[in-house]
Amino acid sequence: MPERKYIFPIESFPLKVSHTSNWYRSYRRVIALDSNGGFLFQSVPLPGVQAGSPQTTYDGRYIMINHNVAESTGHFTVLDTEDLVDGQDLNYTYTQSNATNPFSPLGVYHNPAEGYYKGGELNTNDIFIWGFDTAGGATSAGTGGVFGFQLPIDGTPMQYNLLGEQPRNFQSTTRPEITNDGRSMYWALTRAEQRCWVGSAFPPKPNRFHLGRTTTASFERGKPVYIAARASPTLSKDPAQPTVWGPGAREEIWRMVSWT
Repeated sequence: MPERKYIFPIESFPLKVSHTSNWYRSYRRVIALDSNGGFLFQSVPLPGVQAGSPQTTYDGRYIMINHNVAESTGHFTVLDTEDLVDGQDLNYTYTQSNATNPFSPLGVYHNPAEGYYKGGELNTNDIFIWGFDTAGGATSAGTGGVFGFQLPIDGTPMQYNLLGEQPRNFQSTTRPEITNDGRSMYWALTRAEQRCWVGSAFPPKPNRFHLGRTTTASFERGKPVYIAARASPTLSKDPAQPTVWGPGAREEIWRMVSWT
């Protein structure tokens, strides 16, 4: 197990900020501390506001973070700690943006059996999955999309992938929860929906992440009616058929035993 590091974003260098938004012209850094709270390093400023917490690969080498600019443009950024230079801020290795909508927080599964999507079948590197969040000022859930990233295994440049055809008819403000050797995923989505993709190691390998979900559970809608639950679901230890708990879009807690 790699040495434990604590990695989190902090606000850095806020420039002139509109009174109606704290997104424009603000920046964040990623800060790494050791287990005793000692400072290890910090990143260069990254534009916008982070979506959730940074995530790392299992060995701690790579740090991934989603950050959004102007409530409308999502950025996915990778930092490589092997690029650290004494006395300098850590620069990013890869970054890519999408101006359609902001990004949700990152879900991660370490050491998956495969990338459970078209094109990821032979890739056992850690998998990171996220979607579109709802843009600031929106009055309804808009265009959806699901994205995935694994470090390449064939020497090709880093690139995140769109999983499935756009547009999807959902968005999310939380990360997906991934289990079952990286083949199943549970996600709180807009319109008070909870969707799951329950996969299998055996052909025909149903419900891969670029395809349709296994099932959808709908709960009482919140206010406004299009919003999603504000926290991710929690899974029991059974990887193939976990019991799933979660908050609703309203003031409720739900529990599901079977999703197939």
